[in-house]
Order: sequence, then C-alpha cells, then structure tokens
Amino acid sequence: FDLVVDAQGLLKSALLAWFTGARQRVGFNSKEHSQWFLTQSFDKPLSDDISSEYKFLASKFSNVPYQLTLQVSEKDRALVHILLQGKGFQNHFIVIAPFTTRPQKHWLLPYWHELIALLGKDGYQVIILGGPADKHNAEHLAAGNSHCLSLAGSLSLPQSAAVIEQCAALLGVDTGLTHMGMVYQRPTVAIFGSTRPYTRTQNPHARILYADLSCAPCKRRPVCDSRFDCMQAITPGQVFSTLQGLQ
Repeated sequence: FDLVVDAQGLLKSALLAWFTGARQRVGFNSKEHSQWFLTQSFDKPLSDDISSEYKFLASKFSNVPYQLTLQVSEKDRALVHILLQGKGFQNHFIVIAPFTTRPQKHWLLPYWHELIALLGKDGYQVIILGGPADKHNAEHLAAGNSHCLSLAGSLSLPQSAAVIEQCAALLGVDTGLTHMGMVYQRPTVAIFGSTRPYTRTQNPHARILYADLSCAPCKRRPVCDSRFDCMQAITPGQVFSTLQGLQ
C-alpha cells in the first residue's frame, strides 16, 4: 500500500496500518498513543455533526464535498418487495434495529416489547432487522405479535438496506442499520446511551434520544454495574411520542 487512512483511532488499528509497510499512514491522535505508528495524525474535531471526524480526515485529501449514498441493486429491491408482499408487509411498516455490539449500547428488551405493543395499537406493522446472532432475541420479541415480523439473520446487509429504503420509519440503537435510516432520509429515532450522540444528522426527519447523565458517554467503560441507567432512562412512551412527532 502507498497510503493507509486509519479512521478508527485505536492502537490496534494504527499497528495494522504500520504493519502494511505503507509510507504514508494518516489517522487520529489518541490516549493509546496510536499516533506513534502514523506518519501524520490529527486531533479529532469536536462536533455534533454525524461522521464529522471522518469528513475531517477526507478533507485532508480532497476539497470536494462528500455526500454519503447507499446503492441498492434492483435484484435486492425486487427480492425484498416479493418477500414483504408475501408476508403481508407492504405499506406503513416500521423497522426496528434493536441489536448492536456492546451491551451498554442496547436498549432493554422489555422496553422493546412495550414499544412493539404500542406500535401495534397504533396500526403499525413492525419488522425487526439484525444479524444471525440476533435471531433468537428477535424471534422472542416478535412472538405473539401478529403485526411483527422478524427478518433478523434472514437477509444480507444490502437486502436489509432495501427494507429500510421502503419503511415508513426506523427506530433503533446506535448501530449501522439505524444510520442507514438516516442516509435514506427515513423518519428515524435513534436511542443513544454509552456513545456520544451526533445531534446534527443531515436528516431533518431524524431525532436523537439521549439521557445525558453525568457518567455519559462512558463508551467502553460503564460505571453503573451493568444497570445501564442511561438506557433505562429512555422510556418506550418517549420513543413512541417522538415517532408520532415525525409523522
């Protein structure tokens, strides 16, 4: 490689960049001293704009404004259309994205149960998206709710994007599927806890819910003995009323 751009800003990612042997290695300064393995490093800019740090890095190589787009193939779009039509999920459905990597980024499963019930009472159909590892919990959430369909573990990432592209709105935690809702300019309610939220999303139909406790954002080091107070503080009623305000 001639150039490696380390957008993660961790010691391990900087080490990987160094091991490539690239002459130019660009990234962020960090408390882990990842900059020791980079040829050029910068402090992360403090901004409420989504992806601001990545756009900052990109600006070091080009002055051309960048607008993120996600392309869905006609094949995936048609496959999803047929699938949803066969399940009776065509119009006015809500996508929920309850799953992510670290436990402190998850909203409580009982809260999701309550929210799914509220959505059903209001006439919405609900589709749950996630990966293969999320299938069990997703099926548990959907069980007993005729208006709710779990597709977790059943679709590829591009096919999940095709579902999001067609949804009436998306509700989710800090995970890639939620960010897809923002890219597609769908009405989106994002639930943040341990990670720093971006309140300016370039999507006028997006709302960020964040308890802003004194311990937040704790990132990878929770101090609440796994209670996840920041997530408990955001109630199903609050998420539901926020969604109603977007309709």
